[in-house]
Amino acid sequence: MKTAAGVVGRVMFAGREFRASNRTAAHLQFTLDELARRHPGTRLRILQTCFHTGTEASKGTHDKDAVLDVHIEGLTWMQGQRFLRTCGWAAWFRPELHQGGKLIWNDHIHMVSIPSGLDNTPSLGDITTALDRLGIEVGTLIPAQIDDYFAHSMGLKNQHAPGLDHSFFPDDISATIFDYEEDDMAGFTDWPDAEKKAFGEFIQDQVRATLINVKRGDEMVEKHLGAVLRELEESQDKIREDLAGIRDKVVGGVPA
Repeated sequence: MKTAAGVVGRVMFAGREFRASNRTAAHLQFTLDELARRHPGTRLRILQTCFHTGTEASKGTHDKDAVLDVHIEGLTWMQGQRFLRTCGWAAWFRPELHQGGKLIWNDHIHMVSIPSGLDNTPSLGDITTALDRLGIEVGTLIPAQIDDYFAHSMGLKNQHAPGLDHSFFPDDISATIFDYEEDDMAGFTDWPDAEKKAFGEFIQDQVRATLINVKRGDEMVEKHLGAVLRELEESQDKIREDLAGIRDKVVGGVPA
């Protein structure tokens, strides 16, 4: 069953509109807030979104959720990688790559949102289970990339040996994982029957109270409008009386 975390919709970040799950969007917003707080004046640019299928080198990664390529303007590439890793992303700086005289990709930071519920030594099965539990659909290569990240490896083809990446990693990776708090209604179907019934009765009471207040409001408006109309009628009667008096005086004062 897909939880609220895994529900996908269209989002807008850093001037880019794209599809992402609720959790990925919330994690990205958290990251932007942290960037503004910790590095004022910098700006995150999205170079490739999730659910993007137009890049051959990104097959199995960007074609699903929870992964983006970015550049943080105002930070060096390695500073950007370090920052993103402290915010719960499995992030690697990928320098410009050419193969056979062909450009494969430009400089970018590839980042994957690490699912919650993992310790610091997860197995590949643990990672897949954590993603499934959240209802997050990722590309076929993403679980292995997250596995590589915990092993301080590279997340690239034929570069999976533990310890290959000698750059900064948080001492406690699990402590950096983004904690997505789902809406209270997300697990309603899993509530005990007694709680479902009590909540349903509460909602019904709230609806009744709202309808009563609306009815009372309508009655007050009707009463107020009635009073205003009566005042207008009385004013009109008074004006007629005054005009009649003035007419009588004028007519009566004219010589025969």
